[in-house]
Amino acid sequence: MVSTVPIHLPFSPPSGEECVALGLAARYLLRAGTEAATRLLSRGRVDAEAELMASLSDSLLQGAALCDGLTGAVDDRVGIVDRVRPGLSGDALQVRGA
Repeated sequence: MVSTVPIHLPFSPPSGEECVALGLAARYLLRAGTEAATRLLSRGRVDAEAELMASLSDSLLQGAALCDGLTGAVDDRVGIVDRVRPGLSGDALQVRGA
């Protein structure tokens, strides 16, 4: 069951334009992190470069999650935006009343 507890951010939520930018950044970071992880798995050995690639992949994926979380906080504010999550076809941000 989805929680209905309102989210109170300690900062102002991203604007509609910022949500679009965060969605774009999330898609790139997710793709880059996934590509880095795929290359890491194909190497078949662990060395300093592989450890760096794993750390980079983790950071990219965490960045994507952060972007998605910030835009998700706006999603939870009823009446502000309707948003299709990154990675789904037709990804877009539509500000109600705009």
